[in-house]
Amino acid sequence: MVSLGRLYTVLRIIFLNMRGAKIKIGRNTVISRRASLIGNDIVLGDNCYVGCYTALDSSSGPIYIGRSTTFGRFCMVHGGVTVGDSVRIASHVVIAPSDHKFMDRHVLIKAQGTLKKEVSIGSDVWLSAGVKVLSGSVIDDGCVVGAGGVVKKHLEEYSVYVGVPVKKISERV
Repeated sequence: MVSLGRLYTVLRIIFLNMRGAKIKIGRNTVISRRASLIGNDIVLGDNCYVGCYTALDSSSGPIYIGRSTTFGRFCMVHGGVTVGDSVRIASHVVIAPSDHKFMDRHVLIKAQGTLKKEVSIGSDVWLSAGVKVLSGSVIDDGCVVGAGGVVKKHLEEYSVYVGVPVKKISERV
């Protein structure tokens, strides 16, 4: 039996795809009833899970999520993101691949536009609760980022990072 939330999501995706959207949801992927898919260019691989109140917003660029990736509750992912397979994204994680321009104090910040740099997250990565991944970040395979960490650089594969900004504290063995 299909739940009402799942049925609503499937019907919404069918409707959006009829209007030119490119939303693809893999087999056995679960999108919680209160999760949001915004925009027209989202791909979720097989066996993924999107928790309640999580939003995937592709209005500013595509979002590609690999197989067996999970999002906890209250996450926000903006467009311009690629995530590999078997990634664990805990609650309250934000992935934002753009920054506001703000240097001209004579022009309102909202009128100065944004700088967009895509975010790439490899496979077998764990982003702990409250992690922020900022524009231009590259997180290689096997990385772990501790709770509350702020990422704005290239993280080496199979390494553990913590802090604001994140610093490498060890390697996975």
